[in-house]
Amino acid sequence: MEIEKLTLWALTTLVSAFLGSYLGAYLKKKAENKAIHEDLRNLIEQVKAVTTTTKTIEAKISDDIWRQQRHWELKREALFDVVKKMRSAEAALLSWATTTKLSIEGGDPAMGGLKAKAGHRWVEASNALDEAIYLVAVVCSSEVTTACERLGFFMLMVSGKANEDPTAYFGSLKELQKLSVEAGNAIRKEFELLR
Repeated sequence: MEIEKLTLWALTTLVSAFLGSYLGAYLKKKAENKAIHEDLRNLIEQVKAVTTTTKTIEAKISDDIWRQQRHWELKREALFDVVKKMRSAEAALLSWATTTKLSIEGGDPAMGGLKAKAGHRWVEASNALDEAIYLVAVVCSSEVTTACERLGFFMLMVSGKANEDPTAYFGSLKELQKLSVEAGNAIRKEFELLR
């Protein structure tokens, strides 16, 4: 009986040791898995927060870039338009001044009709230039606006004088060219800033 007790005791000890080590390993693994699971939950929350922040930043950058792009496009359109209107106004003023001079000097009645057409063309071109300058004033620098306004005002002044003095336009060509170059340079400078 003693052998049986000893064997039973040995078996019980062996089974207990085996169960203890198995249960210990099992509980250790279970605790590790739980810790990993909690770490994953924390990591997922952090990734969600970073993703949300990233999307917010991307949206803000995209909105800012869109605004800058749109402003650049408006400037470009305004500058191209004012250049076209400046050239049209200059050509219309030349035509009007020339027909006025020929009308006064020649006394030909047909010139009166040509002068009226040229005058109408000049008024339309001058008004279109004023509108283009207003748009430039809204979206461009004051330097460009001032240069364009000076040119437009000078052309109006010359047209008023040319109505009474046929040589007024031709006598002002040097100043007209100077103001035109200044406006062109200011426009070019504004385009360089857009790059």
